[in-house]
Amino acid sequence: MSRTPADLKSTAVVPSRLWTPAFVLVSLVNLATFMAFNMTNTGMPVFVSMLGGSPFQVGLVTTLTTASALVTRPFTGLMVDRFGRKGILLAGVIVTLGSVALFPIVPIVPAILGLRFIQGLGWGLSSTATSTIAADVIPPRRFAEGMGYFSLTTSISAAIAPALSIVLLEQAGIETMIAVSIACAGAALAFALPARFRNPAALQKPPVPFAEAKARADSGKAAESDDTPSAQPGRKGRFSLDALFERRALVPSVLIFLMNVAFTPISTFIVLHGQDRGVEGISLYFIVYALVNLVTRPLIGKAIDRVGFFAPGILAAASVVVTMVMVAGAHSLTVFCVAGAFAGLGFGTSMGVFQTMAVGAVPPARRGVATSTYLFGLNGGMALGSLIAGMVAGPLGYGGMYLLMAAFPLIAGAVLLGVGPRRLAAYRPR
Repeated sequence: MSRTPADLKSTAVVPSRLWTPAFVLVSLVNLATFMAFNMTNTGMPVFVSMLGGSPFQVGLVTTLTTASALVTRPFTGLMVDRFGRKGILLAGVIVTLGSVALFPIVPIVPAILGLRFIQGLGWGLSSTATSTIAADVIPPRRFAEGMGYFSLTTSISAAIAPALSIVLLEQAGIETMIAVSIACAGAALAFALPARFRNPAALQKPPVPFAEAKARADSGKAAESDDTPSAQPGRKGRFSLDALFERRALVPSVLIFLMNVAFTPISTFIVLHGQDRGVEGISLYFIVYALVNLVTRPLIGKAIDRVGFFAPGILAAASVVVTMVMVAGAHSLTVFCVAGAFAGLGFGTSMGVFQTMAVGAVPPARRGVATSTYLFGLNGGMALGSLIAGMVAGPLGYGGMYLLMAAFPLIAGAVLLGVGPRRLAAYRPR
């Protein structure tokens, strides 16, 4: 059957363009939001200490934010799928901006801790919404590549924001650091307001009149599509865990959990570890990490689109194991920098692989829940990693602690081998 010019034109407009205005804006929102989050993560413990806070209260500055985001993740995913993407995004950004703006106004330790809890709520809302929107606007044929570019904004902020926060604290004071954090949160709002993020078609369907819906239910002939929020297994109008967690995202959630248990102690203790080893200029580790991450992330995304998840996933787990072993045994800046290169490859690849797995295999109407399930594992890894590292660093030393933490990416590699490439293929974007 020959194609008409109209047919050829229709074929040509199949979505394949990645750098659309929506994708650029949601990436900028994510970058600005995480800049504000990571800057305050580094700076606010110092602020609380300056206000006379105890070591326990200083520790709570980070714990409360992570805990509030962790607890609200599942509900945020459900809200994103039920009520639409942009409204939840704006709510999260506004909550983040408001909480950060109040830090210098109420310089009291209990108030700061309360605001950090609220900031965690805003972070949970905004980060779930941005990741879901990114999954909506990326074309399926370039899905892993697009998610790689998008998650790169998170990695860039994780590398730049802490260093910028420290420089501002040392050179300009806490007020300037907070002002820059407020500016970042304000930029996120400025990028989000004009953006046009369309909800998937499944979220745009008009509701069925109550009488008609009741008649269908009574007759047992209700025909629910897999793409509608109300048609998830095990729900059937009742509350269940399926409403809050996406089963198809559990494997990538567990994998990023295991990887993050190892990653968190690096960012937390590597400076102290370097001081113990008599190594100066340890910040160069983070620069190497960021550069390798920046270069390899788009390449890994293209590789995932071509060869699937198995090989990149194994590469990520192996690179993180090498990172932990090298950091544990490092006695020179050169070794720390080589470890930073493996960290950039390993953690950057794991973010691209597992986030793509989490949202790629679900229908559009479940992407919010899938995203929150994935982020639940990510935040859980941060919390557990900090807890374990703090408990064992004393008796084992930093080197022994890092060797112990290498077990977690090893377990992640074993999980990938157990699942196998054939079953991992089911996570390819629909």
